[in-house]
Amino acid sequence: MKQNSTANQNSKRLICCLAYILFFGSLFAPAIQAQTNVTVSGKVTDSKNTPLEGVSIIIKGTNKGVVTIK
Repeated sequence: MKQNSTANQNSKRLICCLAYILFFGSLFAPAIQAQTNVTVSGKVTDSKNTPLEGVSIIIKGTNKGVVTIK
């Protein structure tokens, strides 16, 4: 009888663990899927509307960026 009780406890733990994995996986899935490529365009100019060359543009919170060219 004790062996059956241990098997039931192990089964409950397994089901509980799987439920946690499914729950937290569903929470983080949108964040993982939200990482898509985005195209940004524009012109970097000074106060006289002259194009600026060599300006670094970095996406906030990342290490991704570009440098402007003429």
